[in-house]
Amino acid sequence: MTIPSTTERIEAAPAGPARDRAFEHALEVLRDRRDEFDQQRFVPPDYIALLKRAGLYRASTPAQFGGEPMAPSSFMHLVERISAIDPATGWVASFGSSLVYFSALPVATQAKIYADGPDIAYAGGLFPMQEAEKVDGGYLCSGLWQFASGSHSIRADQLFVPEEMTFVRGGAPKVDEPITRYPMLPYAAQVLAVVTLGAARGALDYVQEVGAARSSITGGAAKGNRPAYKIGLARAEADLRSARAFFYEVTDEVWSLALAGDPISDEHRAMLRLAATHAAHVGRTVVLSAFDLAGTGAIYDSHPLQRYLQDALVPAQHAMLQTNTFEAAGSILLGLDSGIPSFP
Repeated sequence: MTIPSTTERIEAAPAGPARDRAFEHALEVLRDRRDEFDQQRFVPPDYIALLKRAGLYRASTPAQFGGEPMAPSSFMHLVERISAIDPATGWVASFGSSLVYFSALPVATQAKIYADGPDIAYAGGLFPMQEAEKVDGGYLCSGLWQFASGSHSIRADQLFVPEEMTFVRGGAPKVDEPITRYPMLPYAAQVLAVVTLGAARGALDYVQEVGAARSSITGGAAKGNRPAYKIGLARAEADLRSARAFFYEVTDEVWSLALAGDPISDEHRAMLRLAATHAAHVGRTVVLSAFDLAGTGAIYDSHPLQRYLQDALVPAQHAMLQTNTFEAAGSILLGLDSGIPSFP
């Protein structure tokens, strides 16, 4: 069920230059406040308001309810840019895509959710799975759900959830629009993987623009003049750009099918999942390469690369992006059973 907001209702800036300025302003504020967010261990409501002004939290609201759905590539480019500054905030911003889940709810329920506007911040926890008690008109839910959308845990004790507020994640949408035709579960994996691509971009920018200019603590030449540094940077750049190209190529291919209303096959879904897993793992490797290039100084908690290192390790650990999803994708491409529930 939904919980009424205790904060002022925020609407996105008008589409076009005003919204673009709102996004650039949000990036500037993030550069100034990312250390603050890291220390307090959450992204505060006033910054979520800036992301709403930039349109990220109406990006997957159906147009039927006042949303302005964004093409997945366009949305993920924004998340990637945020993640290049602060991956943890990028993770939070990525859940602007999660409203596609609501399309499986009855249309009347969706209308109720969006009654006060399309800019909705949605978060939740799935695991460990809990069994709800069926009662008249709905369910009673009790339990503890951990890692709710990358942040806090959620505890419920005999919480009543009306039947009309329940849905199966990734279930058949009741609203037919391109954004609801695009595969929901692969999209959920993609928006997490793109956080790693952003983290990798931020890490490489650091070692190129800052790290290379610093002399060794032993008094030797700047690291950037060393063959290993040049080769390592070049290979990491090539790996990152190659992973991004595959990631966005597949995304745009499937989005074109959603726009046209053409069938989207399990093979298409498997390619989305494969590109997402590949991006998460390559991005993680690129960040580790940047850490290696930076040398001894990068081991300290205060080092700028630490924010990228810590957060870039997380997406590939997610159940939707772990190593076994490579095997699952290969199985689908060969016409076999994936062996993983809800895949692809």
